[in-house]
Amino acid sequence: MIKLSELGLKKTYKTDNSNLIKDFYIKALSECTQYDRATFTFGSSILSVAARGLDGLIDNDGRMRLIIGQIPSRDDYEALEDGSKMQIYQDDCLEHLKSLLALSRTSSLSKHRLDLLKYFIGANRLEIRFAAAKAKGIFHDKSGIIYGRDNEKIAFMGSSNETLYGTDINWERINAYFSWEDAYSDYGQEINDDFESLWKGHYSSKCKLIELPNEEIKKAIGVKSSYVGDFEKPSTKELILIDSEEQNLTPMIPSKIGDNDFEIRDYQIEALRNWKTAGYKGVMAHATGSGKTITAIYGITRTFLSGNTNVVAIVGVPYTILAEQWADEFKLFNIKPILCFGNSSSWFSKVSNRLSELSISSTNQLVVLIVVNASIFMDRFQQVLSDLDKEYGLLKEQTIFIGDECHEYAGKKDINKLPNCSRRLGLSATPFVEKDREDSIKKDNNLKSYFGETCDTFELADALEEKFLCPYEYHPIIVHLNEEEEEQYGKLSAQIAQIISDPKNLTNEGLNILAGLRSRLIGSTEEKFIKLKSLAKELNSPTNTLVFCGDGKTEEIDESEQKDKQRAKTILDSVGWRTREFTAEVSQIERASRIEDFKDKDINALIAIKVLDQGVNIPAIATAIILASTRSKRQYIQRLGRVLRKSKGKKMSYIYDFIVLPRDHKNRELSESLINLISEESVRFEEFAKNADNYDKLSVNKINIFGEMTSEQ
Repeated sequence: MIKLSELGLKKTYKTDNSNLIKDFYIKALSECTQYDRATFTFGSSILSVAARGLDGLIDNDGRMRLIIGQIPSRDDYEALEDGSKMQIYQDDCLEHLKSLLALSRTSSLSKHRLDLLKYFIGANRLEIRFAAAKAKGIFHDKSGIIYGRDNEKIAFMGSSNETLYGTDINWERINAYFSWEDAYSDYGQEINDDFESLWKGHYSSKCKLIELPNEEIKKAIGVKSSYVGDFEKPSTKELILIDSEEQNLTPMIPSKIGDNDFEIRDYQIEALRNWKTAGYKGVMAHATGSGKTITAIYGITRTFLSGNTNVVAIVGVPYTILAEQWADEFKLFNIKPILCFGNSSSWFSKVSNRLSELSISSTNQLVVLIVVNASIFMDRFQQVLSDLDKEYGLLKEQTIFIGDECHEYAGKKDINKLPNCSRRLGLSATPFVEKDREDSIKKDNNLKSYFGETCDTFELADALEEKFLCPYEYHPIIVHLNEEEEEQYGKLSAQIAQIISDPKNLTNEGLNILAGLRSRLIGSTEEKFIKLKSLAKELNSPTNTLVFCGDGKTEEIDESEQKDKQRAKTILDSVGWRTREFTAEVSQIERASRIEDFKDKDINALIAIKVLDQGVNIPAIATAIILASTRSKRQYIQRLGRVLRKSKGKKMSYIYDFIVLPRDHKNRELSESLINLISEESVRFEEFAKNADNYDKLSVNKINIFGEMTSEQ
């Protein structure tokens, strides 16, 4: 047994540039006789990950004492309870424990995590006490003491919880103090004394310690709070919970998702079969909200479970918020993805380490990388693809690429830089433009050159008929261009027509600029804001409402859209609504907070530009107010899909769409451009109306709106 002072440990560890498990925990625990730990969150998976250090603790006849501030998961609690009942067979449990720990030298123990916890408790080598907090608080201490030979000690403190995420995946830091150095008397001894006092039950007026297992605790399992017994239960928002602890690192098909039994739907199975028939290349054109993400993850998981080889799955997404959504969905299948976006120093080493581990492991593994499109074409991720091909020989046959919102790649000149793997699946409600314009044909062909043709289709009407989406009512709100706006619209249309008349100018940048200006003009029509205020008063401070301000043509938000967004917010706030912005400029953390406020009905509406057009999943949305829209059918369907996702208690969705028409159009002769405006707005009306529950009434009114429309309509 080596002394702790001879291990060469550092005083500070950060998960950004260190592996806390390998560099600190395993190294120190291998040579210790006792390990004391205070932590908010504990998960049994940490036992399997740190097993190669804990076997040294057990060989040294060592013990662990653990104080936790969050109620264990149901699985962990049941294992703890089983272990407690087995303590009459301590010697047998100890032998089982040693046998399991010995396996850690050659393979992962992730699937044995519950047995590890059970035998640790059964062998009386681990005691766990729950710190039940008073006065709406939580026990949030994160410190520990490792005891070694000759009374040497290491006391440490930092942000890390005793979970896999807290020791590896999250950005965490710990500071260590060594008993053989002077700093210990100033800092380490206090950590040591605090733990001992708390363990003995006479340290704090803020919490009391309860030995586990405990029947009162058992009643609270599944309630996501630190509540126990006669202590006051905190509200959800007053707790900082870490719910990302993995329950099992072995991929599996879940039996339940949330409170509902999980069973893959027939059309999802059929879609995967059609993809297979197409040689594992193709595009699933499935309606927004119909479960494209789950279909893809199910297919990835089945591929891994039914095979006898390593599998690497790469998922490309347009936005970071979608990457995080995919990660949450993968967790339902016990799969831990690596998120690849932002500064490459935060993810490249994790990817390299994971692939290295995969190449030397004796067991088959599934590796999932989720990469944002802005990163996938950059040198660092291209290096990952090169390594997959040259170093590990995995790129071609054992790698799957999923392109979420795959139409985003259609205009990429370097689409050939996407993974050169044999299995490729594109996901989009509207993958192809399929217009006869030269630029549209070129984009469609570009997309097909990588993913292939559409291999399966499941349209919005199908999803509504099967009741996989929420039914909806469509309410068009008619507004008119004023004289000045109409004149400007005509000028822009004439300039656009002049460019289009020359085939050489079809891809002219000036065309896009002019089209954008015309679209912005329609989006900012003065009468929209007058009628928005009337609508807001009529709706009378509803909840779960989404307001689309931007037209969604580009990711960048221009000055006029910013003004429209602020103007809409001012109007809604003036009539008593509580609103929050939800744009690309809002930080990820703040977006998550605003989504929670939205779900909890603490605000009436989110005001969105661009970022909610694609993929973002907020099922609670019940009402959409569309102030601005492009003429893109793709956008109609994307935005409609945002609102039709099912949610508990949601029986009907409502769409309020501002349709722009020329002033007094029934009583005067109109220019070709204004006739085209009516026609294009009519197309959007029909697209929204055709599957609406109130379609019969809308079809009667259509002629009145677009033909003999009254000013009151």
